Amino acid sequence: RRTPGSAMTAERRAWLNREEYNPFIHNAWLMLGRSQFMNGDFLGASSTFLYISKHFQWLPDVVTEARIWLARSYCCMGWIFEAESAIDRIDPSQLKSKQTRLVYALTSADIDIRKHDYKAAVPHVELAASLSRGVSKARLRYLAGQLNRETGNLTAAREAFGKVARSNTIPYSTKISARLAMAEVASPAERSKEIDALRRMIRYERNGEYLGGIYTAMGNLRLLQGDTAGAVTDYREAILRSRSDGFDKARAGLALGNLSFARRDYPAAQTYYAEAIPMLPENYPGLDSLRRRSDILDRLADYVRSVELQDSLLRLAAMPEAGRRAAVDRIIGRIKERSRQEADSMARRKYLDNFNPETTLTDPGVSPVMNIQADGQKGAWYFYNKSTVEAGRAEFRRRWGNRRLEDDWRRHNKSRFSLAGGGDDEPAESQQYTDSVKTKQTSDPLDPEYYLAQIPLTPVQKHQAEETIIDGLYNIAQILHNELEDIPAAISAYDSLLKRYPDNIYRQDAYNNIYMIYMRTRQPELADNYRRLIVKEFPDTPLGKAMAADDYSDRLCRAAETEERRYDEIYTAYLENRNDSVHNYYREFSDSYSMSRLMPKFMFVDALAYVTENNPEMFRQRLSELVARYPESDVSPLAAGYIKGIDRGRKLSADGRNPVAMVWNMPLTADSITVVADSVSPGFSSDPESEQLLVLVFPVDSVSANDLLYRVARHNFSSFVVRDFELEQLTFGRLGLLVISGFDNISQINHYRKVMARSGEFTLPEGVRPVVISRADFDVMLAGGYSFDDYFRWQSENPSVIKESEP
Repeated sequence: RRTPGSAMTAERRAWLNREEYNPFIHNAWLMLGRSQFMNGDFLGASSTFLYISKHFQWLPDVVTEARIWLARSYCCMGWIFEAESAIDRIDPSQLKSKQTRLVYALTSADIDIRKHDYKAAVPHVELAASLSRGVSKARLRYLAGQLNRETGNLTAAREAFGKVARSNTIPYSTKISARLAMAEVASPAERSKEIDALRRMIRYERNGEYLGGIYTAMGNLRLLQGDTAGAVTDYREAILRSRSDGFDKARAGLALGNLSFARRDYPAAQTYYAEAIPMLPENYPGLDSLRRRSDILDRLADYVRSVELQDSLLRLAAMPEAGRRAAVDRIIGRIKERSRQEADSMARRKYLDNFNPETTLTDPGVSPVMNIQADGQKGAWYFYNKSTVEAGRAEFRRRWGNRRLEDDWRRHNKSRFSLAGGGDDEPAESQQYTDSVKTKQTSDPLDPEYYLAQIPLTPVQKHQAEETIIDGLYNIAQILHNELEDIPAAISAYDSLLKRYPDNIYRQDAYNNIYMIYMRTRQPELADNYRRLIVKEFPDTPLGKAMAADDYSDRLCRAAETEERRYDEIYTAYLENRNDSVHNYYREFSDSYSMSRLMPKFMFVDALAYVTENNPEMFRQRLSELVARYPESDVSPLAAGYIKGIDRGRKLSADGRNPVAMVWNMPLTADSITVVADSVSPGFSSDPESEQLLVLVFPVDSVSANDLLYRVARHNFSSFVVRDFELEQLTFGRLGLLVISGFDNISQINHYRKVMARSGEFTLPEGVRPVVISRADFDVMLAGGYSFDDYFRWQSENPSVIKESEP
């Protein structure tokens, strides 16, 4: 209560200006915000903490805590800039309570980590660890070790991991992880001691389920020492000793894959990548690039296995009958031995996973599987029983081999290939195997007939096997060259193809690819050898004719610039109706640059020049050649449409000028061919009361389309408050269009043009021509492939048509 007669002090005035007088209500607001944060409602939590920071200004400690939690909420939503702005408004020296300092340190560390500024995050994490207790303290110290390892401060990282490993208040799994991490950041002088210490850890029974991680850490240390062979051995042990498909097994497989890839042992790398990558977490660094590499190696491995299989089958076919039988028996023996080893390994894993010392000691006759059932897991879900899962995994490997974890996995059989099965030459159903015994014999990998049936003994089968080898070798070389960029291996694969099969169908492409490789690696003498081979063996091909020129390599270097200039010349000649020059340019270009990417366009322009000359035979011949040689070209659909029109009996219409219609980016039919139209009377109407368009036509090589769009859009926003006009950009070769729509009739478009003309800020760039056309007539132009010249000509022939008024 205010004492009567007392003066109004500043403190009392501030007290009266409060919005809340309940002395505990701020705790309720903070509790509400923290509960929203813990529930994952970060947007709601940020709103609550922002309310607290604005409405409890007389409680500075509460406002500070709210701002910390506000920054933490922003950080969880990914709003890093807002989080930094909120945390920068806090003075760390004003943080009074231990809990507030802890939350401040955690939030600051979170922001720095999300910014990948790990060095700045380390002090905040260490401060948070000093303010924490128990498991949280150990987790934060482990995080500090990881951050120091990322920044290269291995001494601090080893110290942090060591503190976690020596802690007695955390689970053993965390301690063993910290111990392994501490070993991996050992200094060069301590690495040998750490390897010995890790090897001693293998002997302890309680480390049985962590053997994969221990061997992986040993492999990493050996790799740092330069002992690649020892590292490979440890990584393989890590894969064999891992009791589950976890991260440690994935790390070991990935390390083996990287080592095999570096040694260019691509089949082995593919196997390791295929097993390791599915076990990696989605946020693993570089996972996308690893997946792309694995996909490339998958395709490469398919071709390698196919070539190896066909080679082995051809070798078996060259043996006598007794030799083939002996070789098949050896294969079956290896399969049986591998199956026996897998069965022993599965039994050993099953025993270790289900080992129960008490039951085993008291009742030696009870098996580990019986122990699980006695413990109440009988009837449990399949994937909760480790022994059942391992048994299923071993059975799967026995039947199908190691496979990637992917959809439709059975559609890519990477371990078997049968000449007798599949394809278009399969016998009819009545001739297929009907005897159940024979079917069993030919599908059982342990039956000799399964392998003998795949051996190519007839000339046709041998030819098919050789074609498979040729295709495989060429594709192997292509993948090595274009995707893996392993130039020595690619050249070796091309040489193997050319030496083994000198007359293969890929010979010219192989010569050209080797030529390009040597030119790229600056070995012109070696490249010239393959150029001469192409000229000698393929003189009549476009590539052979082009390479016959002595300056082919120089022209190849400046091909792009020269081709563009030549196309400008032929197109200019076409626009100026100099058809003799068009034909001459085409002949010269086809002789010198027959392999150019612009060759289809040259052929198309040359064909159009025959329209004015009224020469339908040459017009059709050139277009047919274009469609046959370049079916994937962007002008091939248009050429095919012209050919269809001529085949239907339509006639060329020549008026003394070359047709200059716009090439529309839409499917064309024979009825939409301008140059073969039956008449020159398009279906224009120019109804002034229908929807109208204002089309700004301009050359794209001298007028910027984006600048014009910006000018028109700015003019519309500043001059028209209520009306809204749509803008659409179109490009047809060298012709650019900016279509302005939203006019109901000719009167509205005339008003728009008057406003545009009176504007003191807007001016059309030089070279832009405005054209008023109805929506219906514009659609006719699109559908019929007509040009604006056709439209203007039609208007001149129909003077009664109401034209737009001048602005």
